[in-house]
Amino acid sequence: MPDSSTPPSRTPLSPRGRALRQAVLALRQEHRGWTFPARLRVGVVARSQVELTITDAPGPDPALRADVVDALVEHALVRAALPHDETGDGWVLRAGALLPDEEECAWLHEVDRAVRLRGLLAPHLLLITKTGWYDLRDGSSKTWKRLRERRA
Repeated sequence: MPDSSTPPSRTPLSPRGRALRQAVLALRQEHRGWTFPARLRVGVVARSQVELTITDAPGPDPALRADVVDALVEHALVRAALPHDETGDGWVLRAGALLPDEEECAWLHEVDRAVRLRGLLAPHLLLITKTGWYDLRDGSSKTWKRLRERRA
């Protein structure tokens, strides 16, 4: 019978895994309620980024979405939030289940198009909720039930 005083084993996270964990924790701390507006961010998770709030209304037509994302990516480049020499990120922060829907996928695929159009490396495309993260490119994900700040 295992000793109940033994703490559960923890698999060390990679630097990227730590950054994504921190993004989930920051979202939990920023929004204490169950609902909040979805946001699209472009940049690098846990570093610099630019943001756009996605309204609850039906999404814009594809041409308008492309124009909005192009402007967001340009803004990220001007602010140096999106790196030229490494892979950046595009992610949606929202409430709810950790399953991407068509609307989020459309926004993130526009980020991918806009970044590649500028000759940059293809970005990671992520969905981040208060329970975890999901990578649209490879289907990997991580969830937490009781995520807390780690003490030094």
